Amino acid sequence: MSKSVTRTCQLTGTERSTREMIRLVIDPEGVVVPDLAEKLPGRGVWITASKALLEKAEADKKWPSPLARGFKTGPIKVSDKPLSLMIDELLQRKCLSQIGLERKKGMLIPGFEKVKKALANGRASALIIANDAAEDSEQSLLNLARHTAKDLPQVRLFSRDQLAQSLGRETVVFLAWTGVQTEGRFWLDLQRLSQFRENSVS
Repeated sequence: MSKSVTRTCQLTGTERSTREMIRLVIDPEGVVVPDLAEKLPGRGVWITASKALLEKAEADKKWPSPLARGFKTGPIKVSDKPLSLMIDELLQRKCLSQIGLERKKGMLIPGFEKVKKALANGRASALIIANDAAEDSEQSLLNLARHTAKDLPQVRLFSRDQLAQSLGRETVVFLAWTGVQTEGRFWLDLQRLSQFRENSVS
């Protein structure tokens, strides 16, 4: 991702850091597509990274004319799949693929007991919890986290099946991440997906 600068949201007219936005471009077939890496050629327009905001715009009968004004190319085309869904799927896929890479680098610790140990010895810098985790086991882990780490971030963006598939395991419910939040792309991408959904990281 490129260095953050300020851009104007094409949907709201407000200025934001590009780290809080999604760049859109027109592909060779003339269809508007997201450019998450911010590297695709051509004129781009920026929108606030908010699924709810984009869904509201897509439901308007004038859609996609707000984007056309930004591209300044006359009529434009959009895919049959809503941009809001397309962006969500791309962001999620990116994060899940990186979970596997973080595990290979030794930055992710899976399993309830191992996560408890990581919390106890102060290795955990964030918890990744399946959004369909059993309430009793989740509460037990959170109680331990409160006693061992103040304000430890908790990520609830993925189901246990999605986590398991990303790590090649039968089931994954709890993960401790031991990385540094200010380094690398993993935490930044988790935050971006969370912001787009406007939930799931506390």
